[in-house]
Amino acid sequence: DSSTTEFTGLFCYNLPRNCFSADCSHLFLSSYSGAFQDVYSVALQERRIARVTKEPGSWTLVDVCQNLLLASFSSPSHTPCLMVGLFHDGIISQWTQLTNPDSSCGFRQLRWEVRQFVVSDASELIDAILVHPVDPPKDRKPPLAVYLHGGPHSPFPAQFYLWISSISRLGFLSLVPNFRGTLGYSRASIRSLSGKIGRQDVDDAH
Repeated sequence: DSSTTEFTGLFCYNLPRNCFSADCSHLFLSSYSGAFQDVYSVALQERRIARVTKEPGSWTLVDVCQNLLLASFSSPSHTPCLMVGLFHDGIISQWTQLTNPDSSCGFRQLRWEVRQFVVSDASELIDAILVHPVDPPKDRKPPLAVYLHGGPHSPFPAQFYLWISSISRLGFLSLVPNFRGTLGYSRASIRSLSGKIGRQDVDDAH
């Protein structure tokens, strides 16, 4: 809920064709929020915004039928699957998984987290997704692979990336930074990149 966590705004590229509740009192959409992507409900009369997804990762709203929401979910250790939730009394109490992603590849063994790092000029912190190797070497540090997004505002949400998960299974530590200017953060962070593209973002990643 935007009242209990830091809310920096809605960052949505487009709306699904069907995005309203049965009584048209709520609008549903996917939005980037920090290192995650969640599904939000917008109460049009009350002008209230609430997050209706809980499990950390990346949620993309696919369709809305009456008060049933269909969404795609994934995380660095969870291959994409379809989820359905019933919207009632302003909340979705439970999401039900419709598809069973193949777990035989071993991606569920991956451990991942969102870390914060101080930027180059020490003015603020940025988020970075860190995916740990499945079987790290005990006598040395694992090799590090860093992935940078383009855009320059395109985000790297905590979703399933086959190349990142695969290389992590090979023993690499994978780091995916969301430098200043990435969607899903504050307006000041996004505007800070204006006139500094190719410098500030590179310095943050470095």
